[in-house]
Amino acid sequence: MVAKVAAAPPPGTISSSAVDVGPKLTWGYALLMNLTFSTSGAVVTFPYTFGVLGVALSVILLLAWMAIALYANLAVVDAAIKCKAKTLGDVGEAMGGKFGRVAAEVGQIGNLAFFIPVALQLCGGTMQWLVSESNASKCLGLWTIIVWAVLVVLLQGIRSLDHGKWMTVLSILLLAIKCFVLLPYVFASEDNPLGPREAASAFGNPAVPASTWSDIAGALSSIPYGVCPIFILVEVMAEMKEPEKMKKALWLAFGGMLLFYLVPAYTAVGMWGHYVNDPITAGVGHTGASIAANLFVLFATFNDAFLGAATMFKFGRLRLMPTLVEDDFSPRGMARWLFLTGPYFLCALVVATCIPNFMMLVGFLTSLTVVLPNSALPAGLIIAKRRKAREPGTALLVPAVVGLIGLGASSFMLAGTIDDISDLTFGHFEALFCAT
Repeated sequence: MVAKVAAAPPPGTISSSAVDVGPKLTWGYALLMNLTFSTSGAVVTFPYTFGVLGVALSVILLLAWMAIALYANLAVVDAAIKCKAKTLGDVGEAMGGKFGRVAAEVGQIGNLAFFIPVALQLCGGTMQWLVSESNASKCLGLWTIIVWAVLVVLLQGIRSLDHGKWMTVLSILLLAIKCFVLLPYVFASEDNPLGPREAASAFGNPAVPASTWSDIAGALSSIPYGVCPIFILVEVMAEMKEPEKMKKALWLAFGGMLLFYLVPAYTAVGMWGHYVNDPITAGVGHTGASIAANLFVLFATFNDAFLGAATMFKFGRLRLMPTLVEDDFSPRGMARWLFLTGPYFLCALVVATCIPNFMMLVGFLTSLTVVLPNSALPAGLIIAKRRKAREPGTALLVPAVVGLIGLGASSFMLAGTIDDISDLTFGHFEALFCAT
């Protein structure tokens, strides 16, 4: 009896593993996953950004970053289709060789390592507000641990993007209700928790004294943070029935993001003035609308955490346990899955509780692991590919500009985040675990 040998992949194709989930997702589900990833968290930070930077300048910068991110994402899609990639690292290798793979994987793993703590802390803060409005700054660490434990249990059963697509559909529905109904109603029916403020300006902050440069850096970080589907893009494509339709899904997802961000941001600063809480849901009264809005934030952000974790675990499974099947729920399969996911979850919990300031966590996430992988990294891979093909120097101009913009923005945001560290005190850390 002759044993069957698996066929070699076609020339130009990179195979991450012989065992993988078959393509099940439609392009509609891909659209929703790209649209919801990190959007729910960014929605509640954009009002602060619009107040600090000005409503006109914020829109200009948001559109500019969306153009850069779309340029990078479309380039990744083209490369992924050509090499039949299963992970972002496959695309990096196809465009930039072994170094390209390492750079792409480091960027992706770095982002997801920080993204889950951001989602955990936002969920923890929301839980704290729901339980005790008057003590909203206390016990954040405790609630973050509780949310973390729920996510750990959930991810033992819902392991792949296809498994959790129902969560994504529900998340989008709740996100739409929150952005277009609940948040505008809260802004119209309640007063600004920070008190009456001047109207927001078109450019800059009207306050005297004006925002510091670190305030501006923090406000800027919300923009890239909210537009980063690149970190789940290839993994979602690998589970699509028709991956060539990802471009259509991306265009529509970017359009949806724009609506989700502009409506709450404009209504918030238009009704409450230029100075608002970050996130905007912090400090509002316990009314029916605000409770519902925070519950919707909780579920949608939890779904974000699931999308990020599922992507991370797919990478780990393909690299470390290629024989582990996602649908294996036998005792041995459960034990292997827990062994795979456990270290990552522990690291996420440490980061979420050791950086006890939401915007500081967002600042580190954005400056270190969002801006560069969404701009400088794809730009560098495009340049490497075009130089290898001996294309003219003019073909390198656009990716070079994109890369330089990314490097400059990342450096500025990181410097602002580091400057904010001096504002933390030991008492701030004590409050994480209900100390009085």
